[in-house]
Amino acid sequence: MMILLLAWMGTLFSFSCVSEYNGISPDPTKIHYPIGLAVHPSGRFLYIANSNFDLAYTGGTLMVFDTAEDEEVTGDLLGVKTTYKTLKQVAGTTVEIGSFAGEVLLSRDGRRGFVSIRNDSREGGAIGFSEILHFGIDPDKRGAEHLSCSQKAIPKEKSGGVGAEGKFEVDPAPRCGDENKIFLLGKRCETDADCVFARQERCLRDSATGLGAGVGYCTTNFYPYGLVIGAVCTARRACKVDNDCVCSADDQQKGACKAGERCDVSRCVAGCVGDTQCPEGQSCSFGRCRTKRPTGKPCQQDSACLAEERCEGGRCVTRTCVAPTDCPIGLACFAGRCARKLCAVDLDCPQGTRCDEGRCIEGCTDSTSCAEGEICESGHCRTAMAEVPRYCEGDGDCASYESCKDTRLFASLLEQGGYADLDLSKLSLPATSQDRREMGIVANKESLGLPLGMTGIALLPNHTDLGGKGELFLVSRQSNRVYALPLKDTPLLPRDIGQVVFTNVDMTAPPSTTIQADMRGITAAINRKHGWARLYVASRLPSVVLVYDLLRERPDSPLTMRLVATLPVGTEPAQLLYRHRPAPYPDLLYVVSSRRGRVDVIDVEAMQTIYQIPVGERPYFMVIYDPPAGTPNPKPRAYVANFLNTLISIIDLNSHQVIGALRGIDTTLKVTP
Repeated sequence: MMILLLAWMGTLFSFSCVSEYNGISPDPTKIHYPIGLAVHPSGRFLYIANSNFDLAYTGGTLMVFDTAEDEEVTGDLLGVKTTYKTLKQVAGTTVEIGSFAGEVLLSRDGRRGFVSIRNDSREGGAIGFSEILHFGIDPDKRGAEHLSCSQKAIPKEKSGGVGAEGKFEVDPAPRCGDENKIFLLGKRCETDADCVFARQERCLRDSATGLGAGVGYCTTNFYPYGLVIGAVCTARRACKVDNDCVCSADDQQKGACKAGERCDVSRCVAGCVGDTQCPEGQSCSFGRCRTKRPTGKPCQQDSACLAEERCEGGRCVTRTCVAPTDCPIGLACFAGRCARKLCAVDLDCPQGTRCDEGRCIEGCTDSTSCAEGEICESGHCRTAMAEVPRYCEGDGDCASYESCKDTRLFASLLEQGGYADLDLSKLSLPATSQDRREMGIVANKESLGLPLGMTGIALLPNHTDLGGKGELFLVSRQSNRVYALPLKDTPLLPRDIGQVVFTNVDMTAPPSTTIQADMRGITAAINRKHGWARLYVASRLPSVVLVYDLLRERPDSPLTMRLVATLPVGTEPAQLLYRHRPAPYPDLLYVVSSRRGRVDVIDVEAMQTIYQIPVGERPYFMVIYDPPAGTPNPKPRAYVANFLNTLISIIDLNSHQVIGALRGIDTTLKVTP
């Protein structure tokens, strides 16, 4: 019976991609085919994307739950009647989204979220859009204002809470508007003939599509699925003079800036705090390394001294002044002394000179005369700037004057293959502007030889010893290869892409018969205790996790991937999550096994499975919350979306046991003898 059910679901999925479905809206209080999950960085909120897989409603939903486990219920949990923990829904926060959601991902500051949508049918038409929905989060709000995505009211006659005699059990969930949708589009076009007929592409020019009148794009079902955010080390504050870098005690407490920063190349950077941080012959003064003033040299007349000095008592001494007229021509009176030119930063001085204590003096000749971390450039000591963006995982990967800022969003594409690369800075533009619309343009990846059916996507930042510019990894359910794509400012070429083939030989078939691996989840991680960089890939045929060492001979050489282990896991692994833990505890890898209905926990150092956690039916996505160090009474938790029986499992990551659940609409078929 289960085989027939899954076959029916596959047929339904294929049909739903092109059909028009208008009807009642989903019930905002019910979990229904959950798929994507995310936990707020504070740990306080759980976000659930419901996929509407059976097309019972006009779309799916995005729901919010409070993770404070202050409620217990008695019922069946994992086949045993027991008392278990559950979570309360944050009232009034549910919004309707398109059908067939994928992954949910939150920004690092917890103020914005993204969810991939494979089909968003337009009311009154059969056009199905692929999109990535972005929504705002206000963690200080507990009501309808907590989650925002240009919500629009839905008529009650289309509500999922329709009851007898026109009465309504619940109000309908408001629908997210086009302003918060990033439509994934192909190339620009004038007519349908400009698009690819074999892909069922159409040229959309109607303003009713939300794309604006007068501009056409080829659209098709790209089917975005997996998401990953690319964050880059970015200077926290811009400046013109040192005073722009003053950091108040309040801002220091918030982590917005640091004390003692100075202006360098239009950005606030950390200043010195003592003479030991300065080169020989310099001393630290007000956060800057400055040349020590030499003792007055012997003289007999002023001409033997510098212009800003005069000969007095047989020694060169600084000219004192009250007004500019007290100084020779070309000098100015600064702080009671004659100086060559008033300046605040090096950029105020002519080329070949630099600013020292408010005056322009002879500049540096090489980096040895500059402070640690600075370089000599055109006579100026400046903080070295990265030649390329440095992708990061957190502020600790960046310089002291930088923060790790979200800049790009990458999405794997199930249908047309390849990936979408979105510039997050364009989200601040009006949704109707051309630049804003075109942030959803999917680049043509056919010339790169990337296959269809891209599922897993992962990013390795370049703050590691591997160097490079960061690396994007992709796997497909239609290929036995793992793809490594360097992130570069110029267009990618086929020779830029690293590939490694997993040879899966079927021993029961004719000799040398290789079957499709059907790769799904993927994650890249740095083991901080041992320094190794590794890639973990989930293969369904056979059901194993492939472990690759990531190596690079030189910063400018291609990345190489060397298979070091194949670890058996539960049937049909779907997602991989890497969990860093402080010494002496080993890091862990969590493997969501879809067909088996469990989570395998692997010690990545011993390469052994140490826990097998039974959850629900057809789990696909899992999310982890690890409280920061020093959190009182920390409660590390994991949440698993069990797709088929609409159940969210709550796992205690200290005991690695299921301690609670959230129940939704039970969609499993009940068969009686």
